[in-house]
Amino acid sequence: MAKDSQTQAFYQIQGVIQPYDWGLPAKESLAAALHGEAQDPESPCAELWLGVHPKGEANVVGPGDCRGKLSSLIPAEQGSLPFLLKVLSINRALSIQLHPSLQEAYRLHTKDPLHYPDCNHKPEMAVALTDDTYLLYGFRTKEVIEGYLQDYPEFAACVLREGLAALPEDEEAFRCAVYTALLQCPAALLKEQCTALYARLRATATSTKEEAYILSLQQYFPEGDNGIFTFFIHNLVHLPKGEALFIGPHIPHAYLQGQLIECMANSDNVIRAGLSSKFKDVDELLSLTDYTSGGPDYLQGIQDETCLRYAPPVEEFELCCYEGQKGTIQPRGTHALGLVYEGSGSIQGETVTAGFAFFIPAHRGPVSYDCTGARMVIAQAPHAES
Repeated sequence: MAKDSQTQAFYQIQGVIQPYDWGLPAKESLAAALHGEAQDPESPCAELWLGVHPKGEANVVGPGDCRGKLSSLIPAEQGSLPFLLKVLSINRALSIQLHPSLQEAYRLHTKDPLHYPDCNHKPEMAVALTDDTYLLYGFRTKEVIEGYLQDYPEFAACVLREGLAALPEDEEAFRCAVYTALLQCPAALLKEQCTALYARLRATATSTKEEAYILSLQQYFPEGDNGIFTFFIHNLVHLPKGEALFIGPHIPHAYLQGQLIECMANSDNVIRAGLSSKFKDVDELLSLTDYTSGGPDYLQGIQDETCLRYAPPVEEFELCCYEGQKGTIQPRGTHALGLVYEGSGSIQGETVTAGFAFFIPAHRGPVSYDCTGARMVIAQAPHAES
């Protein structure tokens, strides 16, 4: 167990790699590079977790011989760390998913603790670290979806199949009807129509990014998957390097590629419906989906004299990005997690390089930093009392 000296300003920590099959191979993965330990260069290294979630709790590795679990530095009366900081390195599409509200998370955890491992919600924000970050998010307009139904007979065969009611005129009801028909499409029909779509696209020059993504997924879902046709329902969003977005509850989404920093409430509750070999809960996803959601909720950072601060509409966390500055991190009433993700600099006079992660206990500091040659993020709950 790590011992908190009550005077130590910060502790060095090491996160945990999650080797999900959609991750970039270690040789290309920023998550793997920042973790620092040797990995099989061809093995997927999808996520680096920094936090106290039981599926991947960070370890204290300094100063000196200070060792133990990160949670051992947090007194029981202060509760748990309310957020989880991650680095994602994405090689192919994640599952089509959404996250429950706090009340819904409690219900799902009570009903099915195996697949919903905690009773917390999972609002999240992300900052793109590369220019190739793409995701599916929310819903296209009725007019655009109708165009895809006309242009892609395989999609239409799954949605407009015999026995289903005609699609409604109302925008939200239309989205709901199309999404429900697709996600509940029988497996045999999905296989038949995905196979036909793959073959048709292979025989012609792909002309859209959606078609290119669909073809790239054939090797992972050769028998078909309802997620293949969600490219015609969800918005395809490009998140340029340095841009940020927020994803609240009930918004269907799926990251497709890129490398990014993500911060979220301390939860791993995911309701999935497609593009995954994991447990899928289609009925829950359909019942909780927000059919009013359109394009993404971009976050605008607030630049102050020390950092670029992102403040999503949640109580659990905010994210501060540091680049090219010197300064001090002042004491606050909540715990903070930091990560140097590029270059080299110093923390409290100690030279640090990319991959250095640290924990600042509540009310500790000030902690000096020099990021003139580095980029760093710090996550912390926003409503702190000093």
